[in-house]
Amino acid sequence: MSTNQLYAYDLTSSEPGASTTRVLRGRSLGPLVPDAKSIDCRAMCVGPTGDVWAAVTIASPLGISLAHLVSYHPGDEKPRDRGPISIRNPNYTDFTDQAGKPLPAHGGIFKTPGGITTTRHVLLGVCQSHDGSVYILALQPYTVLKIGSEALK
Repeated sequence: MSTNQLYAYDLTSSEPGASTTRVLRGRSLGPLVPDAKSIDCRAMCVGPTGDVWAAVTIASPLGISLAHLVSYHPGDEKPRDRGPISIRNPNYTDFTDQAGKPLPAHGGIFKTPGGITTTRHVLLGVCQSHDGSVYILALQPYTVLKIGSEALK
């Protein structure tokens, strides 16, 4: 999805008189990330509490993509951009070999000028567990990122 909007559709409605053509009417719930110039959303789910979660990448002033987590609780006025995804343990794996050369397919993790360690590539999946934690699948290096429920309050 490349549109910076979250949409809601009523999958239970039946349009009267729509015998051959079915129309699924939707409505915008608002932008995923306010003021984002471009967005890439390949990861979206509905968690066990009915909340919508989206892991997106947006174009940033740094000239690269930045990963963000977005949530929406039914009834809220609009989606909530929870900001850039920050990796707390940036040394979770080696990114270079013993000679200091970058390892293949490990170039996705970087540190912003503000000190946030995050991923610059598209996010492949997102899900919420029953304890409220959200898990995101990052592409490079192939990594499952966990955002604990305590950080999402």
